[in-house]
Amino acid sequence: MNTTHEPPKRRHAGTATATKPKPAEFVAVLDPVPFKRARTRRLLAGLGLPTLGFDRSAELSAKLAAGHRFTMLVLAFEGSIARVRVELEHLVECVGPEVPIMLLIDIEQVDLAADVMGSDYYDFLMAPFSEEELLTRLGLLYLNWSRQVNFDLARRMQGFIESRHGDENRPMPL
Repeated sequence: MNTTHEPPKRRHAGTATATKPKPAEFVAVLDPVPFKRARTRRLLAGLGLPTLGFDRSAELSAKLAAGHRFTMLVLAFEGSIARVRVELEHLVECVGPEVPIMLLIDIEQVDLAADVMGSDYYDFLMAPFSEEELLTRLGLLYLNWSRQVNFDLARRMQGFIESRHGDENRPMPL
């Protein structure tokens, strides 16, 4: 009879990551004001969307340059309109037109709204706004984007299936 006790086996570090969201499932929240960034992250978590928070545009740019991808960007900036415009243009260029962007602006940044109106996946909200309004707009932006992504995927799959179905009627080569 063996009376020795073996310590419990440890699970490999990789086994616990199966439930962690992939980087592309995260929403990037850029806001230099900590309590506003925390509020936005809390609202997105309520929608079931995991987030990564950034207080500087350079940090988000570095993540993007390192190959991280995000489901959506929620951006708020401080500073001169010229500097903010350059940072916004850089981030839009990094993620491309397929990633939804919600721009949270102050009255003195209203000119930036025109910069985000070039895509169906971009929206802006001017302060002051309520949490309910922010939550609604974030949810709608994400929903519209995910519907389009799923529609495009379904269309591609339908085209693939139809092209494969057409092969059934062709004679097999000898």
